[in-house]
Parts: sequence; structure tokens; C-alpha cells
Amino acid sequence: MIYFKLDELLKQHKYSRTQFAHLAGVRPNTINDMCNGNTKRLELETLNHIIHALNKICEEPIKLTDLMDYGEGNKCQRTKVQLKQF
Repeated sequence: MIYFKLDELLKQHKYSRTQFAHLAGVRPNTINDMCNGNTKRLELETLNHIIHALNKICEEPIKLTDLMDYGEGNKCQRTKVQLKQF
């Protein structure tokens, strides 16, 4: 499963989810879903907006691996996203 670390990054940089959603130009519900573990799917364009906004607030450039992780099992405080199998 894929896990998002967005909530941790926002807390680290003292940004509210609403502030960040506005900065990124995405729906606040999308950011809340990512932080709460409720993301079912994510458009690449949305992911691009999120990474671009993170690079505005972070001192060091953000890589995809800073935002996402992959692992088996259940991880606390991280969003689980299942990829569609073809």
C-alpha cells in the first residue's frame, strides 16, 4: 500500500490543512482525505500541485519519496491508497 506523509509535513511546517489547500490550489477535502487516510484515488495533476506547494513552504526541495511511502500492513497516521490493478 502507498502511504502519504502529508499530515506530518504540514505539522512540521506549521501549516493548517486549509492554508495548504489554498496554497496548492486543490480542494480542502482532498488535503483532509490525504491526511486522514481516506484517499481512494489521486490525479497526477493534483499530486503535482501538492508537491509544488510543498516546495514553496519547505527549506529543502521535496521529492516524491518525502511525501509518499510504500509498505505492507497497517501504518499509523498515514493514508493508505490502493492502486487499481489492470
